[in-house]
Amino acid sequence: DVPDLRPWQPRSRGEEQLAGLLYGGLMRLDPQLRPVPDLASAWETTPDGRTITFTLRSGLAWHDGDALDAADVLFTLERLRGLPLTSTALLADLRYIEAATAPTSDTVVL
Repeated sequence: DVPDLRPWQPRSRGEEQLAGLLYGGLMRLDPQLRPVPDLASAWETTPDGRTITFTLRSGLAWHDGDALDAADVLFTLERLRGLPLTSTALLADLRYIEAATAPTSDTVVL
C-alpha cells in the first residue's frame, strides 16, 4: 500500500520502485549502476565538469498526449527546488545547481 506517493521523497524502497515505474528522469542507472539515457537521448559535460547539457529525446509526450519539452523539465526542476529541504538526497543535491536554462525546446543546460 502506498498512502501518499511523493516521488521526490520516497519513504520506502517500495515507494522508490513505484515512482521509478511511473516517472522518467533525464537519465537512469543501468543494472551496473552506470548512467544511461532516459528522457534525454544524450548529454555533454564541459571539461571542468560544472555544466551539463542534456538533449531530450524526440517525440516525448505527457500522459494526455501533449508534447513534453525543455520548458517542462525546467518547470519540474524549479518546483522540486522550491520544496522544503529534507534529508532526501534528490532534494538536497538540487542546491548544487547554480542555474538551469532551456536554450532550445529540446535542450536543458544545468
